[in-house]
Amino acid sequence: MNRILFVSLVLGTATVVWMNRQTGLRQQRLVVRALHAEIEALRQSTAEEAGQTAELTVAVAHAKTERDRVRDELRTPVVEPTPQVLPGPLVEGRFPAQRPYFYVAKKQLANFEVELFEQDQLTAEAAVVFGLSDGERIAVNEAFELLWDRIAAVEAAKVERFEPPRPVPVPGDTNRVIIARLPELRADLEPLASQFEDAVRIILGAQRAELFLGHARAFFETELHGLGSVARSYAVSRWPGGSETLQVHYERGDSVWLAANNWSLPEAYGQRQFRHLFPERVPAEAEPQ
Repeated sequence: MNRILFVSLVLGTATVVWMNRQTGLRQQRLVVRALHAEIEALRQSTAEEAGQTAELTVAVAHAKTERDRVRDELRTPVVEPTPQVLPGPLVEGRFPAQRPYFYVAKKQLANFEVELFEQDQLTAEAAVVFGLSDGERIAVNEAFELLWDRIAAVEAAKVERFEPPRPVPVPGDTNRVIIARLPELRADLEPLASQFEDAVRIILGAQRAELFLGHARAFFETELHGLGSVARSYAVSRWPGGSETLQVHYERGDSVWLAANNWSLPEAYGQRQFRHLFPERVPAEAEPQ
């Protein structure tokens, strides 16, 4: 019995030892696997770093090559391109043949007749002569439009309309009657012209503006009645055939003279120079078809 108990104890002890060893082996295997995984991760990381190192090596080499190229370019003497010879009086002569232009000094522009405005707008000729850009041309047109509107407002406020019309003070001249009169207005209109000139100086600069305004002042004298320096009477003539015309009489002191043109009625009242004076007589616009 003691022998059987002894054998059982031995077997039990051996079993426990064997199981402990198996457990230890399993733990060691797990540790070994973890170490293998860590080693593999280190290998992959090392491989990636090696690849990045290779890329950086290539990039550094490329940067050095580019640096050397730039240095060589900077050390190479710069060869200036041959300047293009632009046309001019020294190249083409002052009056070049087969050309639609000629050369003249800017100061001589004052001696040329230039048609400055047409239909209340700068002419293409004026824009070319004074070298106006599209923006400058538009700005000058707007300044002139504002000047004209201000002049029209002053004239509309100062005009004296006669109802009934007055006979023309010429013996035997019975077919004409005066329907309105404007007094001299230069004192009222000169400040408006000065504002226009200031605007042009801002748009064109001092040099071009003075050349331009020299022609503008001549335009004011001829086309804007000397900025109101003369009184004006507006007379209607009635003709045997039944037609009527409007004519302007200019008055300065004892001198009286007539405008070169007669304007047929009622179309005359619709023209810009008259319509603000006779707003009740401006023909109605035709209805669009």
